[in-house]
Amino acid sequence: MSNTHMYKGTSASFHQEDAGGYFYAFSKELSTKTYTEVFSSIVLPTQLKVSAAIPRNAYISLGLQAKGTDGFDAGLCSTGKGWFPFYYDVLGKAWGSFEAYTSPSNAATASVVVKPIDDEHVHMYVQFLDANGKNVGTTFDRTFKAAKRENGWCGYYRFASLVPSSGNVSNNSDETYMIGGKFANNGIYNGSKYELWGINTNLCQVAWTEEFPKAQLLNINNYGEEFRIDHWA
Repeated sequence: MSNTHMYKGTSASFHQEDAGGYFYAFSKELSTKTYTEVFSSIVLPTQLKVSAAIPRNAYISLGLQAKGTDGFDAGLCSTGKGWFPFYYDVLGKAWGSFEAYTSPSNAATASVVVKPIDDEHVHMYVQFLDANGKNVGTTFDRTFKAAKRENGWCGYYRFASLVPSSGNVSNNSDETYMIGGKFANNGIYNGSKYELWGINTNLCQVAWTEEFPKAQLLNINNYGEEFRIDHWA
């Protein structure tokens, strides 16, 4: 059985068995007509190893909750050679990855915005920046078609994970790792400003890691947190 560690709330929203270590935080239920988009300034991991007997994909992502059904992931993916935008519609089983927008070697952070347009369209914006805050790489800015959410969207989430490829069972001692990554500045736009939704804020309802202590959070504050996933032997 997995080792779940709660950072907020009393129980995890779900468990993904055999997926390795991961972190999730969910907002409380919100009207996305009022809270219209979610933003994060993501500090890219300083150390990443995805190669193993079964290679892994690394994800740092935002997402949209949907009432009564599965959500929609939109963020960054790495297979070991930089970070690129991706999306995965959990309900529609549709996905896309955009390696042409891979982060250049001098990228230090990424600004990511995810916005529901309507019940079946989601917009994502990604801009990589260097250590001085200068834009680097190619700006990603496009809208995806999603499976229609009959009951609409009802909030946001963020996550980091290190998942074995092709649905394989995780070996949680395969010495893969993702270290030094941060959701450094998280906000949900309320029509006039971004409200903070770090784990310590009222907008965050539940947050946990799976496979603790191999997946854990550090430096938690109102703005965000550092995540560490390390499948040590």
